[in-house]
Amino acid sequence: MPRSSMASARQAMLLWGKREKVILPHLHSEMHRRRVVHAKNGKPKGLITMVRGQDNDHWAYYPKEEHIKTFFNAAGRVKHSGPSSFFPGAVGSIEIIRDLSNSWTVKYMQAHFFTGKGSSVNRALATKYGGWRQRILAEIFIEAEKEGKGVTLKKNLGSNIDSNSEMVRRSVFIEAAEKAGFSIFNQTNNLVASKKK
Repeated sequence: MPRSSMASARQAMLLWGKREKVILPHLHSEMHRRRVVHAKNGKPKGLITMVRGQDNDHWAYYPKEEHIKTFFNAAGRVKHSGPSSFFPGAVGSIEIIRDLSNSWTVKYMQAHFFTGKGSSVNRALATKYGGWRQRILAEIFIEAEKEGKGVTLKKNLGSNIDSNSEMVRRSVFIEAAEKAGFSIFNQTNNLVASKKK
């Protein structure tokens, strides 16, 4: 592993330590410790972080410290210069575009690994962290409610609305929105979540 990659993995692991913030080299922004996620037995299971840009928020879900290197290595098998490059060692991330309208927009909802031949993440480990999207979306809906905003999930460009990956994205979004008390409206294959007033 190149020295710069190891440094990035160490930065990600610092989030579990006493330091509360880490500077990410690709984003040139400060990553804030957002919230430790606990399993049903009360033990820490993951960490949700958020980096706020000028008009966007990057949310990432990190696994337990002992699994960060495994997810970091698995990211080497997905598209380079994508979200996995910005959040080394994360399970996945979601970017929200914040604008002056009444609704924020989900730009992407991306896992940073794959399972199968050649991956350091096996099916059991992937299943252990399978709820990462729902956990990040729960935090996003909390923030949206605080700021009086709705959240829009646009259909992925180039994706068939009936494809498995698109159906999963939409299902997870609807579940998280309804759990947070938002109503869902379908506007030309885009899902809009808003609070009833």
